[in-house]
Amino acid sequence: MNGDETSWSLRGKRQWIWTGASARATFFQIDPSRSQEAFKRVFGDFKNTLTSDRYGAYNLYEGKKQACLAHILRDFTKMSERGSYDGAIGRILVGELKDVFGYWKQFKNTEVTRVELQDAVENHIQNIKDGLYVGAGAEQIGSKSQALCYDLLNRFETLWTFLEQEEVEPTNNLAERGLRPCVIARKLSNGSQSEWGIKYSERIMTVVCTIKQRAGNVFEYLTQLFFSRLEKGPAPPVFV
Repeated sequence: MNGDETSWSLRGKRQWIWTGASARATFFQIDPSRSQEAFKRVFGDFKNTLTSDRYGAYNLYEGKKQACLAHILRDFTKMSERGSYDGAIGRILVGELKDVFGYWKQFKNTEVTRVELQDAVENHIQNIKDGLYVGAGAEQIGSKSQALCYDLLNRFETLWTFLEQEEVEPTNNLAERGLRPCVIARKLSNGSQSEWGIKYSERIMTVVCTIKQRAGNVFEYLTQLFFSRLEKGPAPPVFV
């Protein structure tokens, strides 16, 4: 599952809309907080692999993790644009991670097997690890770059879960795509004006996003749902 969050509003007061997205379904839940306690309320007893960025609330999760490599590539790119040693190490890290993405693309296109993928990226992963050790320990490295290197070394194993586990992607794009309609809805509506509106927003976005993932017709499904409610007719199909 991919996890992410973005801001929402309740009568002008900031809330947070959290999402959990898989290939077959996506859910949304709005919470007043973006804290670790909010993470527990939203994800509860979830036990499978969680893909996310490195925001602190997700550090609470004790199960298998996959850190979003797209976010890390952006951090490496920022590092590469700094001067002196930061830039030099950053450019090496960018190049090595882009090579990993290149082999992943070949795997997704069925040009290489998973075993071939694992063999192909082995040296690149070691080069990234070596670069992070240099960045974490060199006195000439700036504090931002050094902190990034320390952080990634501490969670290094979570960067490569996708190489071993089926249906795990190296990025958090699935959750981010799911949140885009929520961002548009927030800008158009200014969020929710009541607790009822919060529940409605959570549920309608969950239904719409999941039906689209299943290539279903949202209008037909909602029409069936409303007529079932009004006329006590047959219930619409359940997506499982």
